[in-house]
Amino acid sequence: MTGGKIYLLGGWDGHIDMADFWEFDIKTSQWNCTSVDTSKEGGPTARSCHKICIDSSNRKIYLLVMPCAALWGNIVLIYAFIQGGYIDPDLRSQVTLTCDFFVYHIDLRTWECISHDVHADGGPELIYDHQMCMDSARQVIYVFGGRSINTRSLNSSEDEYSGLYAFDVRRKTWRLIRNDDGQPNYSIKLKSRIGHSMLLNPNEQALYIFAGQRNKEYLNDFFVYDIGACSLFHFYLFTYLKLCDLQKTTTSSKRLATLAGMVVRSLGSPSAQLSIWIETRSMSCLV
Repeated sequence: MTGGKIYLLGGWDGHIDMADFWEFDIKTSQWNCTSVDTSKEGGPTARSCHKICIDSSNRKIYLLVMPCAALWGNIVLIYAFIQGGYIDPDLRSQVTLTCDFFVYHIDLRTWECISHDVHADGGPELIYDHQMCMDSARQVIYVFGGRSINTRSLNSSEDEYSGLYAFDVRRKTWRLIRNDDGQPNYSIKLKSRIGHSMLLNPNEQALYIFAGQRNKEYLNDFFVYDIGACSLFHFYLFTYLKLCDLQKTTTSSKRLATLAGMVVRSLGSPSAQLSIWIETRSMSCLV
């Protein structure tokens, strides 16, 4: 959200992936479709399981996307910043598994392609179900987690997960901070995952990473990454509850509020349950 407007890009309608672009004016409570197909305006093609990242200071929206392949027909999938998107396993051998990187200039209403292959530039591979956030003051974008889609996964039954990356907007360079195979020996370990949430505290220069899923394990951990000190601190949210498929998390008055799509209670099985949770010293369910 920026300038009193919320932006919505693409998604899946239950049958096909979408390439439409919408803005919602909070003051007037009105939706406006700025584009029915962003690919026809120099932007990304249709996508789902992606994320949008907004630079509120410079009024820009960043997206990582996969080049469109005509043979996909109505199931083209793409990745909004950041990034990624889901590709049906039956189609992965038929397409080029690379990510494009786009930025949308809100005031000019124009798209710009930053990169045609993010991984070749030092960034993450094609991923989906990741999280990302932006430090507008320092012009840095952080991306963590998500499942990787690559040529190795075509012949493997094991899932691969992406690590924690930083993108310097001014220099247009990527930096891998840590992943499953590359973590400091002295540090606690941060498991890459999906269905989690990540927030930036710009005042404390810290990333909050919590909950999610890795393989069949549902996680209830809470990490604070100190950006300046490159230090990681680990806490547990709670022992009786685990959240996954986190749709959105925000902060207010030193509290976290999150919208979860999956709940796993103690000794129970996963339950598809859309609920809002507030974290102070412990999690309390509002809805």
